[in-house]
Amino acid sequence: GIKAMAAARAAGKSAPARPPPVIGVAAALKASLGFRYRAAWPVALPVVAVAFERLGAAAGAILGGCLEALGEMGAHAEGLACRGQLTQTLSAAVKALGPEQVLGVLPLRLEEGIDAEIAAKSEYGHDVDDGMGDDDMDMDIGAGAELNEDGGNVAGAAGARLWL
Repeated sequence: GIKAMAAARAAGKSAPARPPPVIGVAAALKASLGFRYRAAWPVALPVVAVAFERLGAAAGAILGGCLEALGEMGAHAEGLACRGQLTQTLSAAVKALGPEQVLGVLPLRLEEGIDAEIAAKSEYGHDVDDGMGDDDMDMDIGAGAELNEDGGNVAGAAGARLWL
């Protein structure tokens, strides 16, 4: 701050460089996505989406923390009222950064999700078929096949960080 600049000038050194304002804005955006400010998420998410759109490819280095926060929000917010806005914000990130960079930060973890689904089927007494039979595409496994006894999503708990 100002004291550091004054001390540097008094010592005859050049003042320490200040970070660009966009870094401060990015830090504020990331903070707005924290659980502490969950009441403001419906307002903050569109702002983050616009930030991704405006920064384009440079958003990866600047808004990387926001992308991680979006992944955490989606992974732990099944009843989130602003889930549509969250999806739009993540979509803006994919458009700006490309799918490779987004998946680098938010991996799908498909194997873990599949393993959790198989474990849930086994726990609820459903047959687990390793082969690719005709009935593999049927979705008649029952409403509770991916839910634990508390009604939580078993595959989501151990599954993908990217929740689309």
